Amino acid sequence: MQHQENTNLPWLYRMWLQCRRWPLGSRLFSWAMNRKIPYSGNLHAHVCELSPGHCLLQIRERKALRNHLHSLHALALANAGELCSGLALHTLLPNHQRGIVLEICTRYLHKARGKLLAQGRVLDPLPETEGEIRVQGELRNEAGDIVSVTEVRWKIGLKPQSTV
Repeated sequence: MQHQENTNLPWLYRMWLQCRRWPLGSRLFSWAMNRKIPYSGNLHAHVCELSPGHCLLQIRERKALRNHLHSLHALALANAGELCSGLALHTLLPNHQRGIVLEICTRYLHKARGKLLAQGRVLDPLPETEGEIRVQGELRNEAGDIVSVTEVRWKIGLKPQSTV
């Protein structure tokens, strides 16, 4: 009976639950995610937690992500905010729907250095068929200070029918 219930879960969340059963499963999931999404994969993000409407991931400062001020580049922070917002959203989306980014707005509050935790959470109820939804990605440094907040507005719609 549990197997039938799991097939109704969004594919991303189902994959997370399968990976979490294994030792180092979150590393395997993160590796697969970084390969599947090449642009965001450059962050080398590690997904720590994933639940419906929520995501927690970690990124580490490294040379490829730094700016001339020796802190994480503003667009790396925005990318992390968008990534955790998308993961949080896609744990809720039924398999017949998809989300497309309409707008990203990031506020920068502190220089970002070291290890960061990015927390994504869905702010609005999910539309039944089509509509818009806001999802927030908040990044904190090791001291717990908020370094940036990214709000992403997503367009939710039905996946196109395959013509093959």
